[in-house]
Amino acid sequence: MHIALISIGNCPSLAMRNIRHYCLRHEDVRRSVTFQLGDYDIRRFRESRLSSVRNFAFVTSFDETILEMQRTKPRIVGFSCYLWNLELSLHLAYLIKRVLPEVCIVLGGPSAGPCAAELLDRHDYVDLIIDGDGEEPFLALVRHFLAGP
Repeated sequence: MHIALISIGNCPSLAMRNIRHYCLRHEDVRRSVTFQLGDYDIRRFRESRLSSVRNFAFVTSFDETILEMQRTKPRIVGFSCYLWNLELSLHLAYLIKRVLPEVCIVLGGPSAGPCAAELLDRHDYVDLIIDGDGEEPFLALVRHFLAGP
């Protein structure tokens, strides 16, 4: 099983690395799961929304990421959400769900957990939101998917 952990920001996400590391400490996950860390530069995503309209650019950071997701076909895509990237993360999650409807979209982080009910109500493409520390709940989710239907 393949899992993508995505963070849109100014630097690599320590939270996503901690979740990956925690999951890979367990033998059942280590032998069955590959992780892809996607640390995306927030400036490129912000520019993508503008340049695609103003400059008629037909390949944006969103498009590149979607193509990568189509190539790797993750079963779970997790997003680390903060004040500065929540809207961009939601937009990317929406696009991923459109091209990979079976993928499980998971949000976490300080801008997702506290308002989980509202986000789940407004964004039907989001499957799960983790509130608080994500290592143990994410491991439980991975194990749920490994167990099968």
